[in-house]
Amino acid sequence: MVSIPIFLYKNGQVGSAHYFKNEPTRTEIDFVIDGNRLDPNAIPVEVKYGTNLKAKSLTAYVKKYGPDVALRVSATSHAYGGSIEDVPFYAFGSYMRKNITGAV
Repeated sequence: MVSIPIFLYKNGQVGSAHYFKNEPTRTEIDFVIDGNRLDPNAIPVEVKYGTNLKAKSLTAYVKKYGPDVALRVSATSHAYGGSIEDVPFYAFGSYMRKNITGAV
C-alpha cells in the first residue's frame, strides 16, 4: 500500500503536508495540507484504517479553526455530514484531483 503523503503528491499536491498536534488537549490530525489551485485554504485530513469513524480530533479542529473542507479518509463509503466529508480510500486520488489540486 502506498503511504498517504506520497499518494497526496502523486495526485497533484504541490504544498506541504503537515502533522498537527494540540499538546494541551492531546488531539492530533494526521495531515494538514497546504491549499492548492481549486481550494487555496489549509485542509485537515484524518485517515481511519477501518470502519470506526470516531474522529474527535478532527471534530475539535473543525470547531476551533473552521476550515472550508475537512476530510476523513477510510474504508467506508462517501458521505458528507456537517463540515466533515468522508472519502473512501479507493476514491481519494480522484477526489484530490477533482476538488483540491485540479491536476489532470
